Amino acid sequence: MKKFVNLTNSANEKSIKIGQNAPKDSAVLAWFNTNPISPQNNVTIFDLSETILENKIPSPRTSEIMLADEFGILRRLDGSSVISSNNITISNMFVDKITSSKLINIEEASNDNFAHYYYVSRYFTVLPSVFSLISLNDYIENDKINELGIKVIDQYGNDYVDENTGKPKYKILLEPFKTDYNVGDTEVPYKILVFLTSPRPSGFKLIYNKFEVDEKGKRHNHQLRYTENLNAVPLFKEVPEESFVIDPNYFGEKNFSIKKLDNKFLNTSIPSTILQNGYQVITPSKAIKDYRNYEVFNWRIIGRVNRSLNLKEVNFGANRTVNACILYSQNTKNANAYALYRLQVSPFNLSDFDFVNPLADDIAENNAAHWLVDIDSVSISDLQNYDIILWSPDSSITPLQAQKINDYITNKFGTLVLDMSNCPDAQRLFCGTQLSMSQSATGETSSLSSSNYLIDSNKNGGWDINDNIFEKSHYGVFGSRLTSSLTAKSYKYFSNTVDNNVFVKVGSSTSSQKPIGVSIAYSPAVDSLSKGNVIATTFPLMEYCNKVYSLSGSEVAIDDNIGETHAGNIEEENILPSIVEGPFKLLYNTVSYALYCKARAELISSTVSSLTNLVTDWYSSWVIYGDALLDSEKSEFEFVPISSSESVYAKMLTKTSSSNDVSIFNFFKEKMSKKLPSGQISLLSEINVNDIEFFIEVTNPDVSIKDATRIENLGGLDFNIPSSYFL
Repeated sequence: MKKFVNLTNSANEKSIKIGQNAPKDSAVLAWFNTNPISPQNNVTIFDLSETILENKIPSPRTSEIMLADEFGILRRLDGSSVISSNNITISNMFVDKITSSKLINIEEASNDNFAHYYYVSRYFTVLPSVFSLISLNDYIENDKINELGIKVIDQYGNDYVDENTGKPKYKILLEPFKTDYNVGDTEVPYKILVFLTSPRPSGFKLIYNKFEVDEKGKRHNHQLRYTENLNAVPLFKEVPEESFVIDPNYFGEKNFSIKKLDNKFLNTSIPSTILQNGYQVITPSKAIKDYRNYEVFNWRIIGRVNRSLNLKEVNFGANRTVNACILYSQNTKNANAYALYRLQVSPFNLSDFDFVNPLADDIAENNAAHWLVDIDSVSISDLQNYDIILWSPDSSITPLQAQKINDYITNKFGTLVLDMSNCPDAQRLFCGTQLSMSQSATGETSSLSSSNYLIDSNKNGGWDINDNIFEKSHYGVFGSRLTSSLTAKSYKYFSNTVDNNVFVKVGSSTSSQKPIGVSIAYSPAVDSLSKGNVIATTFPLMEYCNKVYSLSGSEVAIDDNIGETHAGNIEEENILPSIVEGPFKLLYNTVSYALYCKARAELISSTVSSLTNLVTDWYSSWVIYGDALLDSEKSEFEFVPISSSESVYAKMLTKTSSSNDVSIFNFFKEKMSKKLPSGQISLLSEINVNDIEFFIEVTNPDVSIKDATRIENLGGLDFNIPSSYFL
């Protein structure tokens, strides 16, 4: 047959052409119809959302470490063996070290360090002939693998490593391919074995320098950084018959079997036995019975602290009841009566404060009258009962009003939250000219004073407030500095205040910012720890906390909330928009700081009961006769003298795997810091080792504690540690 040449005789154009019409003296070889172009026929939508890691919903998975008993059944440390699903993979191979029969501490083994799937490369890589493969339990250091140019990437193209440690979540082994023809070569081909921790690997790729190799071991077709898909298979294969797992002939095979447990028709003669349906896993591994006698015991430390403690400070934060009210006068148009009520039931009430108005009688909390106190008629003595008071006056503060407020702050160290957005003058208060205001500061920019007591959570025990926590860049403790049409708001500002008192500023630029929020403290000359406070704002702090806003996030109030009862059912509809996050967090921090200042003012040193017992949780351990210890077990013990002529192997109870520190004092403080309430943790830093007496409580009388004396009489009047065990 003559070879076809796709050229005309003149050789200046193609013989086969594509077009809508066939030229004269030509033949049609093929044709097809196409539909008119339209969105219906020609637009295809691809869902690429999962290419972004944050958009992908991870599949739920759990993993746990179980041990094989003498029958090969996997059991947890508590002895239970039932699992809820038969869709599992199992593994006994580490990816971060050699897998051996050496004794390991189960607490140091991580669920995420076991290989569940493996893959063998399609082609070869060529490396120095120094690697061998004795067992799949071998391990090659990660640094060496990186030098060889071998790595695994995930479905997003990232190195498959632990995001915290940067260590690979896989293990690489190399299987050499040696023949009579290349046995003397300095470099030989290797197959790459990849072992993955992922329970269901998908989209993973292997990168290596690829070679194709013939049956003689000679290489060709070299390709650098070759990439191939990892089609991994489970390391252990599930088989239906238990006999293929437990039969000694199959010992060493990576098989397992799953047995379904259905107790519906079983054990009817043992009604007191608690049965559980599910699955059991049978493996080829079997525990070896240990016939040695162990002394197993539980223990805990009791620290008896004997020091002068300030009881008010110890119990600070335990009482969550806060005496509070909202001031108003007869001419007030809007007192923002529900600001405290809305904070109390909001998610911003971090410590679950319970606000109480001592003068409210039996009026329901959703009534404005429950919270309001008339500043003109309330007595000075009644005002002194409050921890914090809120006020948003819409007229100048009168001399009589200022007299009551000044006495409340300077003599009873109370805190006043003063919303001055509608108040023309408050200079009659004790802080005088610091509250003088000028017009006007615009809200193009804002900044917080991170060291202020109301902003720094380390100083008030409340919310950590910074510019990065808010949903929108123009949101803050002031609500929004932009209007709903996104134009900058205009604020009055404090024109004569001290810089250290300012906690928030706004302005047309950062260099021209003016203070719109200040915290002014009154400290008596004889006691710098006791403080009364005025927290003043020119932005409508209380209005933000009082109004009911739309959940759309825009500055739209559904209801001004100025009626005799609260607008709507706040218990059911307490979902707050992000615009009020800043005002509510600021108000909460103010309450928290006010309580702190009030508590400091009322501190009374007392040593009525300076004896405090702090008790750790129970811990489990074991000891054994020293001559019966295996060499691999002796590393867990210390060889210590108990007399001038005798030394024994003893277990160091206060030594943790993360530290070589064996100090009982440091161990005690570390464990108690995880157990004590947050309000009392600071006490640990104040305890000196000379202030504390340690007791070890053990459940086994045959266990002896070195350098300790057994307490025989626990009922003495001078001893206050009751125990059912042995001290």
